[in-house]
Amino acid sequence: MKKPLNDPILKKNLTTAFHSAPPVDIPAEWHRNTLREIRRIGPLARGAAAGFVFSEMVWKAVPAFCVLLIILAAGMVSFDLSFETVINDTYLNDPVTAIYGGLFLG
Repeated sequence: MKKPLNDPILKKNLTTAFHSAPPVDIPAEWHRNTLREIRRIGPLARGAAAGFVFSEMVWKAVPAFCVLLIILAAGMVSFDLSFETVINDTYLNDPVTAIYGGLFLG
């Protein structure tokens, strides 16, 4: 069975093992070679990150879209706006303008 990472005994053992290890002398050549490799790799590719940034932006906007959808639904319920109501009001109140305006005015 795995122990959780915030287990105090595990933390104590890891801390003791870290502090009891002798310091390692790292040569300056290793630092130079490592930095040379990092420069050779260069910056991250923008193409792969652009999709990630877009999806992150969409997920940040989802709560606002949900709130807007709830407000619009509440407004439609309170004003009794449905597709049938809007269509009936358009054709029953002024059918001539609705029919001919749609035909000739585009």
